[in-house]
Parts: sequence; structure tokens; C-alpha cells
Amino acid sequence: MNDELLPCPFCGGAATIEETDLLGDIRKSAGCGTEHCQGYQSTLTFATRREAVVAWNTRSDPKEDGPLIKRIRINFKGRTVEELPPRS
Repeated sequence: MNDELLPCPFCGGAATIEETDLLGDIRKSAGCGTEHCQGYQSTLTFATRREAVVAWNTRSDPKEDGPLIKRIRINFKGRTVEELPPRS
């Protein structure tokens, strides 16, 4: 498995890795690079880029989506990233 991030499962946009300094502990997180996407902010952080990539690239079966994923899909209403209103 390589370190390439899969596109966002919600909007199809490019994903990014962000680094956060938590009291000297540099943590990595993956999230959607499209600011108005609800997959934009990741709350999970990891010690390595590799761990963040593996977590982001792990996908569930859409038939088994939990309530949060279902709500995000409802909010997107089948629109593409380009069709979404700008984030205010």
C-alpha cells in the first residue's frame, strides 16, 4: 500500500494531510482539502503520516454507513464539489 490519499468519500475532492503541534507532539491528520465539504476537518490525529493515510483510506461499505455519514450524504444531496455553495 502506498502513501497516496484517496479522494474524499463525500465530495470526491482531493484529500490533504495536516500537522498539528500538541504541546510539542507533532500529530498528523487527513481530511478533505475542500473547505466547504463536511469531510474537511478530521478530529483523529496520528503519530505518523502513514497511520493518517491508512485511516483516511479505510472505507466502509456504503450499505453500513453510520448516522453521521448518512447525514453528510443527505446534506450533499448528490451535488458535486463545484455545485456546493461557498463556505461562509
